[in-house]
Amino acid sequence: MEHVLAAQSHLRLPRLPSYRPQLNIIERFWRVLRRCVNKQEAPCNGLWVIMLMRFSRDLLLYLPALVVPALLGFVSLSVFTRILSVEQYGQYALVMSTVAILSILLGWLHMAFIRFYPSVPEHDISVLLRTSFWTQIVCGGCLMALAVGVLHFLWATNSPLQRLMQIGFVIFCSQTTFNLLARVLQSRRLPGFYSLFVVLEKCVGLGTGVLLAVGFGWGAAGVLWGVVCGSAFMLPFLWRKAWQGMRAVGPISLPLLRQLAVYGLPLTIGELGSWILNLSDRYQIKLFFSDHEVGIYATAYMISFHSIFLFSRVFTLAAGPLLANTWEKHGKEASQNLLSSIARLYVLVGIPIVVGMSVLAHPLMALLVGADFTHGYTIIPWVVSGVFFLGLQQRFNSTLLLVKRTQVVMVSLIIAGVLNIGLNGWLLPIFGYQMAAVTTLVSYLVLCGVLAVASQRHLPWPFPWATALRSLVAAGVMGSGLIVLLRQTALSPLGTLSLGVPIGIVLYGVTIWACGEMAPAERQYVISMIRKGLNLRPKGRELHPGG
Repeated sequence: MEHVLAAQSHLRLPRLPSYRPQLNIIERFWRVLRRCVNKQEAPCNGLWVIMLMRFSRDLLLYLPALVVPALLGFVSLSVFTRILSVEQYGQYALVMSTVAILSILLGWLHMAFIRFYPSVPEHDISVLLRTSFWTQIVCGGCLMALAVGVLHFLWATNSPLQRLMQIGFVIFCSQTTFNLLARVLQSRRLPGFYSLFVVLEKCVGLGTGVLLAVGFGWGAAGVLWGVVCGSAFMLPFLWRKAWQGMRAVGPISLPLLRQLAVYGLPLTIGELGSWILNLSDRYQIKLFFSDHEVGIYATAYMISFHSIFLFSRVFTLAAGPLLANTWEKHGKEASQNLLSSIARLYVLVGIPIVVGMSVLAHPLMALLVGADFTHGYTIIPWVVSGVFFLGLQQRFNSTLLLVKRTQVVMVSLIIAGVLNIGLNGWLLPIFGYQMAAVTTLVSYLVLCGVLAVASQRHLPWPFPWATALRSLVAAGVMGSGLIVLLRQTALSPLGTLSLGVPIGIVLYGVTIWACGEMAPAERQYVISMIRKGLNLRPKGRELHPGG
């Protein structure tokens, strides 16, 4: 062995101990399982622990696909609000809102694909993908033709906004294809590849957009063409991975398409309600005010929405396929335990984000956007609270999707969307564009309540009320500390956030620990992670090969 290593300089032979359970992943599972059984920490069984470990693994692997684009989004927001006027940014926001509604009208295929993938036999997966792909091509072409006709009546043909809308149609084509193929990787539970493709697409899109907008002086059009380039650049690689072992040309299944439509089309109508809740207020602000107010509102809304919806989206990406598999293969009880555990984690992380962003709204806006946009910080507390309930309703939404009660989701979203439009039409002319943020909170709260009641009738699972109460107490302590910090210091926005964020995390963590929220096994796990991060090891005899 030694002479072989001497001849191959690039090879190394590590010396490992004869026994080191930390290097064996399965030992971690047995350790958690023993603690649950010995200490009778309910609810817990072997299957539940395995599901939770899979969820945690997928959660971590999906993080780059959302964290990196979100960070790039904040960077682009800081750049774009300094190189574009408020009116230009408002036009950009309207174009992307239009792309969003067109994408929603095709989103039913993506949701249905994820739901039916675990239940389709392995040899029929290619038929499922071909059916979804070619249906999207046909429906997408029809939607574009319809949109061109509608927009022709809304704005003049040669207006700046109309020209930007034409680029938006190209974005729609490239991104819907990219998103469907990405759902294939998500359904196969390949979060690593999913994250890789999404991150590269966003990086290429941002880099190209900045180059075209700044270097070539294309303004908002350059930003939009950058989005196109990001999707187009990654599509060949994603295509090869998603269609691996399958052909795009071949037979499709009309009976399967009918099943997809029956499941997904009600969700599309519901997603339209979601679009109304999320993006329609831009059009109403444009109706009552101007592009200037649209630009300010869209900037503050984007910071609020994407900050908290980022982690909510991570939960959805990781939990969606796992819940579908758990329901199909392990039944009702395992799914209920998993739903309750995911909701607990969401509450523990979501509440402090809401409180922290509400308190630090002004320095956050001052750091991220240009001076002309800063006074939009007043809407952040309302929007971020509303988006928290939007993420929370997805936990109940997932329950109804498992039992295929998509009509209930559809009706709930329509109710909330109509309520949002009505409140905006009534209150915006009276109180100004900022009132759109308040109506967003009210509408999301109503949506969450309706879905919570409906889901408990079909698949009841225990909501972690005690966890929510402890989290509110801990977040209150954290918020009070941050308010004192803001009043007692006169730092720059960067200095305030650099000091306030770690202080807030420490205050919340210590308080939630003192409230007794964490189980003994969780506490021991946190302590072990801290020791590992600080490179601390218990003192003891070193083990060497051979004894």
